[in-house]
Amino acid sequence: MPLQYSRKPFKGTEEGLDELRKKIIGLGEESFRKSYYPELQEKLADLEEYKALLDQSNNAIFLIELPSGKFLDISESACRQLGYAARDCYAMTLFDLAPGQAEDLNRIFSGEVESLVLEAVLRKGSGNFAPYEMSMRRVAFRGRDYLVAVARDITERKRAEEAIRKSQAHLAKSQEIAH
Repeated sequence: MPLQYSRKPFKGTEEGLDELRKKIIGLGEESFRKSYYPELQEKLADLEEYKALLDQSNNAIFLIELPSGKFLDISESACRQLGYAARDCYAMTLFDLAPGQAEDLNRIFSGEVESLVLEAVLRKGSGNFAPYEMSMRRVAFRGRDYLVAVARDITERKRAEEAIRKSQAHLAKSQEIAH
């Protein structure tokens, strides 16, 4: 049976109806648009500035739902660095992105620890993997638990560390031969 409703007639003067109409559509001096809309526009502008700041970061920034691990928000820089389209990122979980880190991730997902910094190998859109340093923190707002994760590509740092190790090994071998 379809939902039925009845329109109650406006009880007031024609002038009162006209004032209400003006207020709703934003024409009157005390209109909703004039009194409320500018505040919303200002808040929206603030949010857009904050998002632009995050999107220009050299870090990949994620807001993750707990306990599912689904991505709720992802910075554009994260998608760009990892080589995924945003829609593909939103179809993944953190466990998909960092498949070898289940043990560490479970520690923070379970609440055993509130924050965690670790080195992880993340799956890129190309199918390759790259080393990242991830800083994660559990947060709660609006009565729900989330995880904020910030990941920094450390590929260049790993290359430099390997070059130092090779140089040290070569130096040690040279000193051994000299003695």
